[in-house]
Amino acid sequence: MHQGQTFDAGKDVITGLADLQTLYRWHLADPVDAHERERNRRAAKSQGNYNPYIAYPELVARAYGLIAQPTFAFTTATGSTLEGNSGTKTYTATISVDPAPTATISVQVSADAANSSALSPEDYTFATQTLTFAAGETSKTVSVTVNGDTKSEADEVVQLKLSGPSTGSSTGSASTHSLVITNDDGEPTTLKFASASGSLLEGNTGTQTYTVNVTLTGSANAAAVTVPVSVLAGSTSANAADYTLNTTSLTFAAGQTNQTLPVTITVNGDVTPEASETVYLTLGTPSGGAIVGNPGAHAFIITNDDQNPGGAPCTQLYFSEYVEASSGNNKVLEIFNPSQFTVELTGMRVDLFANGATTPTTQALSGSIAPGDVYVIANPGSSPAVLALADLTSNVTFFNGDDAIALFDGTDTLDVIGVIGQRPAATGWAIPGGGSTTDNTLVRKATVAQGEARWSRGAATWEAKGADVVSNLGSHASACLLLGTKAAAVVTNKLQVYPTPTSQLLHVRLPEAAARTQASITVFNALGQQVLTRQQPLGGSTEATLDVRTLPAGLYTVRVALDGKVYTSRAVVQP
Repeated sequence: MHQGQTFDAGKDVITGLADLQTLYRWHLADPVDAHERERNRRAAKSQGNYNPYIAYPELVARAYGLIAQPTFAFTTATGSTLEGNSGTKTYTATISVDPAPTATISVQVSADAANSSALSPEDYTFATQTLTFAAGETSKTVSVTVNGDTKSEADEVVQLKLSGPSTGSSTGSASTHSLVITNDDGEPTTLKFASASGSLLEGNTGTQTYTVNVTLTGSANAAAVTVPVSVLAGSTSANAADYTLNTTSLTFAAGQTNQTLPVTITVNGDVTPEASETVYLTLGTPSGGAIVGNPGAHAFIITNDDQNPGGAPCTQLYFSEYVEASSGNNKVLEIFNPSQFTVELTGMRVDLFANGATTPTTQALSGSIAPGDVYVIANPGSSPAVLALADLTSNVTFFNGDDAIALFDGTDTLDVIGVIGQRPAATGWAIPGGGSTTDNTLVRKATVAQGEARWSRGAATWEAKGADVVSNLGSHASACLLLGTKAAAVVTNKLQVYPTPTSQLLHVRLPEAAARTQASITVFNALGQQVLTRQQPLGGSTEATLDVRTLPAGLYTVRVALDGKVYTSRAVVQP
């Protein structure tokens, strides 16, 4: 009866389901358990529809005018007693029955070992017993024998439970009683993490070391204490390629009262756009009678710093042409600006990862690219016709078809050719429809609106033009560019966004604008989706405050459009 029921149409009363006495017998035969009480509590918290018949099963008889059966219950849900240093002491719990029985009835009382932290017979003794209530008798007691000791330890619980009521009786909502044996021998030797969580930026290459401390406090341990450290797989989203746990156990020397030891994790850098990942550490059962305190777990967040930069299509630079000659050194990279704004190249770079390497040859970029224009980087040994079109000559173009090349804006990956850290099985990275990056010229399709940070998606955005073709260099056709639109300058490093990282509020200031002017403020997530927007004055000391508490953790782009200029900056939101 305490389970949800569905009635046939027109039978919107409970007797439409079955005979009321039959339902009541089912109700008594299937007493409410702890799982159902917890489910009811959660449903009430989430939905507001609290079921009183689960919390108080005895109300069923009263609500439907049934003859109430005698119901057994502990008179209190909890109790406690000091442990003592030696000998034994007796703790008494009382069981009542209501209404008074008209005939002899009985119920069983036992210790629920599965839900008790105290151990029998080390900490207590209690033998399962059957209590018999004569007609008219409403109360009886049971006794738990508690053993004293001088060991520093956590408080311990003995859980008593009622079960097996005789025919014609039942157990009520208070069918369990928790006896807390209170430790009186000083604070136990306790191990815990110094913090519940922490984070570290992933990085692009190489490794970094993350450290979280585990502390030992409380009474001095007579012997060395060893505690296992492990990763809880079900709560960990990072994988073996992202990190290595260096510390799998810690040993604290004997006689310590306050000591700290480190747990270290090696974090592997990469340039793969992905969600931030979590490594969930837990402390196992310590030796020597020590206990694990709170926090006994630590969530380490490897913060991704390689997200595709926020923004809509047709806003970020990408590679528009790639030339790898069949002979000679005509090796060229062309970068296209698909936006309506002049883009400053300060802070951007091209990296060459040769032969599957993860350490690049780097070329920092400078200058700017006008709307719809291209920026050509050529090998110094290229033909005069190619060099005439070059904006820059660089060793970053000493590539072959089996190398990987990436375009970065700070730590953001704008575009990739090939797979960083890998070398193709054949001689080059294949292009769907024919061709590869070896002895070939590749041109980005006109329908492409932005770069791809994963070659698995980016390969299909290129067209192979054949060997030694350079006739397309110097310009690029794209559906992004809308002619006749006045371009606004894109300005970086002048927009103040703080604090970052943040978990609550993000402040935006633009001191360059002396006068307060109406501005459009937009925040994009790592997928280029607009997640916040606001129109308000900015300039001078006037600032905007953005509430980011509802945003998932990650890297975001903040853009402010004001007086024909677009200002950009980055922000990190953390849990």
